[in-house]
Amino acid sequence: MTSTSTTPAVAVATASAAAAVATVKPIVGGICNNVPFTGGTRDPQLAVSFPASPYMERDRTTTMKVWKACAEGIKSEFKLKKSVESDMHSFKTEINNTLKNYGCDSVFYLEKNNTLVYLIDSPDALSIEEIRKQETALRKGCQYDNQNLDLGKLLLENSIDSSIRKSLHHLIQSSDGAVSYYNLLCNHVLGQENTKLKLYQRIINKTKLSDFPGLNVTLYHEKITPALHAANNANVLPITFGCKLLANHGGPSDPGFNSLVSAYTAKMHTLHTTEN
Repeated sequence: MTSTSTTPAVAVATASAAAAVATVKPIVGGICNNVPFTGGTRDPQLAVSFPASPYMERDRTTTMKVWKACAEGIKSEFKLKKSVESDMHSFKTEINNTLKNYGCDSVFYLEKNNTLVYLIDSPDALSIEEIRKQETALRKGCQYDNQNLDLGKLLLENSIDSSIRKSLHHLIQSSDGAVSYYNLLCNHVLGQENTKLKLYQRIINKTKLSDFPGLNVTLYHEKITPALHAANNANVLPITFGCKLLANHGGPSDPGFNSLVSAYTAKMHTLHTTEN
């Protein structure tokens, strides 16, 4: 009669094989207490040796917790909205911190000219075609990178206003991961912002006091002040805006004014030379 029981040696071998499958080492990350974890730079010399956050672990239970957290998105006060109160800088900072906390940041380190670039900081460092190409390679090369590309995308989708998400819909491909989504999001939102900022700069540079009947200074200031504030808050004031404003306040037939502009220009040139 043939026995169907498993011998101890076979049982041990089977258990070892199962453990080996369960603890496949991520390309970026490692194994701690027999649990795989992900996160950190893809530079092997700077690789993390242990998970700094419990959410970096990739056992089934933790992965489900991370998935649920990503499905909720970042804190509501940092979510990206189509409103004047929405802050792109705060959004990026919170996304960056959350990706690192969840161990999803490593997929944002992509190669450019044999150098790693962190695309959270430099979303335009690579073209969308190159990003998609490298995402495909990451998906094929590591099951955890594949997973983190999807988790990161889920986080981004649920951290932006529904109207922004809808406006992105025609740009997104089904195979896009977190990095592609982030690149398209930044270009889309910043593209709209840049259009506004270019308008502000044009108002600052082109609007003149002589454009207003009776050289009405009050109306002139009402026109340029909002543009000055907006450009200043975005840190995109034209370098020569001081000279330009002075020039726009007067005309070529005003010797006293021209003298003031010349003095101001000379002073600014001296300061710029000293700083350099």
